[in-house]
Formats: sequence, C-alpha cells, structure tokens
Amino acid sequence: MMFRRRDLRSTLPAASVPVEREPASPRFSSLLGAGWRWLVRLNARIDDSWVGDLLGLAGLLVGFVSLLIMAGVLQ
Repeated sequence: MMFRRRDLRSTLPAASVPVEREPASPRFSSLLGAGWRWLVRLNARIDDSWVGDLLGLAGLLVGFVSLLIMAGVLQ
C-alpha cells in the first residue's frame, strides 16, 4: 500500500501554520556574531589566567555564604 504525501499546510489549522518571516538584517546578524566572538575570546582569556581562578573562588564563596544564610533562615 502506498501512502500519498499531503501538503502539511492543508492539514493544519490556521493558527498553527508557520508564519514566513523576513530574514534578519545583515547588520544585526553580523553584530550578534561579533558580540559572540568577543565573548568567546574573553572566555578563553579569562579561563587561562588567574583572574578566572579568582572569579571561580568568589563564586564558590558567595554560594557557600548564601547556603549558610539560607540554612540559618530556614531552621
């Protein structure tokens, strides 16, 4: 038995038909790409330096202190 291919748009209700959108402007997409590349470079630079270690230590200390405070409040 062979199945016929049906057009998906003809079987979906009107509310669920995908809306065709215009593509993002080249300026906006290049701006996003440039921002993403900047973040990746910054991450690589921080990850390989002592600044990254200090940021990690600060995050751990803040997390530990906040857990201690929450434990005291919830007790």
